[in-house]
Amino acid sequence: MGGVFDITMDCEDGAPTGREREHAEMVVRMQNSPLNQHNMAGVRIHDYTHEHWKADVDDHRAGRR
Repeated sequence: MGGVFDITMDCEDGAPTGREREHAEMVVRMQNSPLNQHNMAGVRIHDYTHEHWKADVDDHRAGRR
């Protein structure tokens, strides 16, 4: 049947304050995991007006397979 629904991993509200990079690295590991075999996991990043939005994009681009 394949992937039935998608999952959104939250880098906007999901990361503890001061641990945004660590959280982003965990999200990339989860996206690259065999558990994401149907590529149905996405990421919600900070709004472009937030200081961390560009780091969110850079971290995910660097680590994504």
